[in-house]
Amino acid sequence: MQSGTLYLCDSLSTGLDDFRATVALPQQAPVDSVSEGIDIRDSKKTEDGVLIQSGDAAAEELIEDEVTQITDSRISNRTKETINANFGTFTYSSDGILIVGGGSSFIPQIISEHTEINAQSSKIDINSYFDFLRSVHGPDDVEVWKVGFEEKRTNADNGVLHGSDLMNDSELKPLLESSEKTQLGVEFQFRGERINLYVAESGYFDIYEPTNYPDKQVVEFLQDQLTQFATTE
Repeated sequence: MQSGTLYLCDSLSTGLDDFRATVALPQQAPVDSVSEGIDIRDSKKTEDGVLIQSGDAAAEELIEDEVTQITDSRISNRTKETINANFGTFTYSSDGILIVGGGSSFIPQIISEHTEINAQSSKIDINSYFDFLRSVHGPDDVEVWKVGFEEKRTNADNGVLHGSDLMNDSELKPLLESSEKTQLGVEFQFRGERINLYVAESGYFDIYEPTNYPDKQVVEFLQDQLTQFATTE
């Protein structure tokens, strides 16, 4: 999973198993319950014995839907409650992280409710991560192509800049160095490969390059690069 949202797990586990759960609905609901669960598709262990699992998750929910009917005598419109099933993918690492695919915020909730794992939203300190990259690689070897920022001391309260090698722009550099960064697009070398990464303080990340990162390498990259700058909200 090369893109997703990072969650931190405050309770470690030997791993996840497939499960199905039934959630009871209020008495006035048109059905008694809805279902939710996960399927584990793949499990691998790293050389350090960390278990990495990839899987699918689904959860039904009761939603209100507008139903329109046309007959010879009238056009009617009413609200009807129907069951909608949400689907998403995830990767879990037994050393404490959960990666959830886009639009699948229900996954941490059902995992936390039905397993011993408590997955919590993370917030990434983009300023500290940026300083880390420049100290490890050197300013000249970290190419910044996107910066989201908040700056209360100027007329620009917040904004996003997109371009190439932004930190070498003499006009932008002072603003970017002093601002509170909320998102970052950057290229740098990692273990012999060129990484093109986007990351936001919300915990969302996208590894654009390389394009063929398997789940195991994604987890190792996150543990090496981002989790040390992530805290639970």
